[in-house]
Amino acid sequence: MVGSSRASAVTRWRARRLSEGARATLDRPPVVDDGAGVLRTMVVGLDPIRILLFGSGPLVGYGVLARRDAVDGPLAELLADETGRGVIVESRVRLGLPIAEAVESLGGAGTTTFAVAVWAPRFGEELRHADTERCRASITAMLHEFRAQSQIPLILCHLPEPLGYDWRTIMRRPRVAGFNRVLSDEASSAAGVEAVAIGTYRPSDPGSTLGPWHRTFAAHLAPAVLRAVGTPRASG
Repeated sequence: MVGSSRASAVTRWRARRLSEGARATLDRPPVVDDGAGVLRTMVVGLDPIRILLFGSGPLVGYGVLARRDAVDGPLAELLADETGRGVIVESRVRLGLPIAEAVESLGGAGTTTFAVAVWAPRFGEELRHADTERCRASITAMLHEFRAQSQIPLILCHLPEPLGYDWRTIMRRPRVAGFNRVLSDEASSAAGVEAVAIGTYRPSDPGSTLGPWHRTFAAHLAPAVLRAVGTPRASG
């Protein structure tokens, strides 16, 4: 009995540590902190395609410890396989970054060397912009600010649709859909901008399930990046 109790205690301790580790992974995803520079994920190859990620939310990399395991790695691999070229994905993504600070967060970094930029809103932005006109004004202002700095193609990621039957998720779902509609409307009326639906997610998913989710996200995003880049396969 004593041995059994001790084994049970060890099992509970290990489970608690695993749970704490999962929470730590979710709380401290691989993003740029102030003064830390940029994070790059690369597939070596000829004539590399350079992609800029900025904003927050789905691009953050929740549930993984390295950018190669967030959307960056799978996206780079998909693009390299499709084009036969090298790929450099540069992440300037930040935790909880509001729409109004998205372009400012780039810190005046030049964007002319990038083939395309990808932006995503922070999770919960649909609650902060429940008013449609306020939401539209915020996104329009962000697009104008970005265009004042750069003419490269810009992809706007939707917020993923939350799945589940708890009351918070049920309340959020129509608000996320409304926010995404505004993103699509604004993208369709702006030159060189495309909005992309990135699928669904379950807010209750443990961190261990998010690696596959990032790969699915990359699969949704890659065709839009290829359309924006519009380049043939590398020769020879």
